[in-house]
Amino acid sequence: MQYWRHFHSTAETKVMSASQPPKYSPPTLILPIIFVLAGLLLTVHAADAQAVRNYVNMNYWPVDAQYAFVIAYPDSAWTWSTLGINPGQTCPPYRMRSRESSQAYWRDPDIPEEDDWAQASRGREFVLCYLGHRGTDIATRPGARVYAVADGVVHLATEGKDEEGENGQVVIAHHRVVDGVIYDWEARYLHLRNFFPARSGPVREGQLIGYVADRKSNTHLHFGVEGLWNCWSPCILNPWGPVYLWIDDDFNRLPDPAPSVLAHAPEEENLLANGSLETGDISPWLVLPDTAAQIDTGTLHLSRRAGSIGWTSIEQYMPYALDAGSPFEISLSLGNTSDTTRYVDVSLRSAQSPITGYTQCTFTLPPNTPLTTYFLRGRTGSRWSNFILAISVSPAGGKPAIVVDDMSVMYKPGMKIGRDGCTKTP
Repeated sequence: MQYWRHFHSTAETKVMSASQPPKYSPPTLILPIIFVLAGLLLTVHAADAQAVRNYVNMNYWPVDAQYAFVIAYPDSAWTWSTLGINPGQTCPPYRMRSRESSQAYWRDPDIPEEDDWAQASRGREFVLCYLGHRGTDIATRPGARVYAVADGVVHLATEGKDEEGENGQVVIAHHRVVDGVIYDWEARYLHLRNFFPARSGPVREGQLIGYVADRKSNTHLHFGVEGLWNCWSPCILNPWGPVYLWIDDDFNRLPDPAPSVLAHAPEEENLLANGSLETGDISPWLVLPDTAAQIDTGTLHLSRRAGSIGWTSIEQYMPYALDAGSPFEISLSLGNTSDTTRYVDVSLRSAQSPITGYTQCTFTLPPNTPLTTYFLRGRTGSRWSNFILAISVSPAGGKPAIVVDDMSVMYKPGMKIGRDGCTKTP
């Protein structure tokens, strides 16, 4: 596995594949000079050059910064060396990771036992890997947000075996260009709730893609990388080595979380996917249980199933960032086709700060209300990223009574906001 740097002799940027070294044809007159310099560099700095090739910062951290503790590394040569596993040994079997039962794997009589165990366990009660583990386990709390580590396309989103989603997973085919070299690989995000903000289509670096399932004392995200440098199953790359994939721009010796590089929301542009509802594609929306939603002839028909209780809605996650105090405007056309009054809740919130970053309006729609444009205006109370538009209908009726059209969410830097942010056109 090698990292090939890309050089070019013209102003044109050429994108190469990571599986093949880029080609370079310098002018003939300077070839002798280049050969001499290259020879000197290779002779004097061979070790440094190897380090550069073997440590490529390419991935952002898939969870928030506070979740930076690894509870299990992949079963790989790098892990064996890092944890001080004895020569000829691999990671111990899963049920033999305790200090007493795993001593044959890590105990070196030439090292004080406490120091030896501290290296093997990193302060935990188990050896920090186990036999056959094909990924990196990151300890989190239940419901911790999970982000795409790079741009890509959702290849697979499957629910777990129970309601919580112990083995729910998202697999993303990632793509990244570093120094003109193309890198393509797949990442598996495992142990997610059955609640996927992105089930298909493209995703952006830092986009919210799921939430960690509650597995009691074993709650964690399993993150695996394969396909990079033609490493396919059963080959799983260790993001910690021998090729170091994590990015540390602030040099604090910890990986930077993906939301830190999320693109800022553009001005005066609709941030919603298919907000005009010109196509029948409802996939950008997450439809919560007990909500019925379908696009028909360019409008969204929305209702709440009879007998449902609690919060239920359709939601769209927007992979952008907004600074604190940023003004925004939501507009949408709402109509009521039923013979009873309906209430529509419209809210915008940040995935990072769902309490402090929250704006909501409830619009009352009398019976047989024709499509009318409504507005919700507000400001972010803190820095937002991956903000969420939610639309909910009440009371429960079981009929597609509410019609929605022409939805937009816009960042408007120069907009003035009155005391009442919930309005409609005359």
